[in-house]
Parts: sequence; structure tokens; C-alpha cells
Amino acid sequence: MKEAGLRWLAFTLRMAEEERRGPPAPPDDAALLSAVGWIEKDLTNPVSTSAGRLLLCDAVSPLRLPDDGSGWLWTGVEIGPGGAVAPTGAGGLLLNLMDIDAAHEDEFNDWYDTEHLPRMAAVDGVMMARRFRSETDSPRYLASYHLSELAVVAGETWKEAANTPWTARMRRHRTGLVRKGFVRFQGG
Repeated sequence: MKEAGLRWLAFTLRMAEEERRGPPAPPDDAALLSAVGWIEKDLTNPVSTSAGRLLLCDAVSPLRLPDDGSGWLWTGVEIGPGGAVAPTGAGGLLLNLMDIDAAHEDEFNDWYDTEHLPRMAAVDGVMMARRFRSETDSPRYLASYHLSELAVVAGETWKEAANTPWTARMRRHRTGLVRKGFVRFQGG
């Protein structure tokens, strides 16, 4: 069912046996707005090579990617202001997925929408910052940051933007945090 004004995000993350192997192919689906391949990079060691291959898709309705049992699938709807398709020129991508303790969920959403996401979006090199929520997958919440380059998340400006008293308080209530960095797949 298409929901007017909403954007959906779906991804599949798979491990590749070969270094040059790209992400999975995008589905042939009328709901698909964009599909971009990404290569996972270790955020703590930028020179390391990781085998994760991501296909990130924007869609106008829920999109379930093919599941061959070899990877991780996630689908969610955009929350907060937005509705724009991911920028095409991004060289880096950060995905933060998490759950939040139910007793603090309202404050979590208020914090993310009014303080955290606007602060992170204002960091030089952040091209787009968005949030999504899944009703079927875990972790339930996802924040995606399209970046000029992945190195943005290692910079002092990024760290300063992420360091507030409210952020410190909300971090105590999140669970299941998954933080993954990617660079755009350049292969054919």
C-alpha cells in the first residue's frame, strides 16, 4: 500500500567471498526510487578491508528485498521531516541502528528530531541525515547519514556535534546499537 508523502528505506547487507564482488542487484520493483551499492569499511581502522556489501534502496512504498538467507534485511518508513531521495554524490554512508527502552521512547524521538539529527546534519560534509522506523525488523530505529566522505565521522566537528548532555542521557537507554560505515561501490 502506497502512503502519500512517506519514503521507505530498505537494505540488504551480505558478506562477499571475493574482495571485488559488488553488492546484490536491485529488485525490479515499481516502488523503487533509487538503489545504490556500498562497501562496508571498519570505522575504527579505515585501511582494513571488510567483506560487507550493502544495497540501500529508497522507495515510495514498503519494499522487501529478496532474501536468499545469506544476509541481513531491514525495511522501515522515514520519520520526521524529509521525503527526499538520497543524494547521488555521496562518497560515504553511516548507518546507526538501535532500539530504545520503551519507557524513554517518546523522549528519544523528541531528542533525535529536535537536537541530535539537526546537529549532525549541520556538520560540514553531511549531505543528508534521515531517520527511519521498522515495524518488522530489529533494531527498530535507523539513522542514515549520507556523507561527502566516510572520514567525516572521525572529525572533531562530528564528535562535538554528538556530545551534549541530552545525548549522553539518551545513550544510556538505547540497546542493540549497530554502527556501520560504507563507501560507495565503484565496480561494474
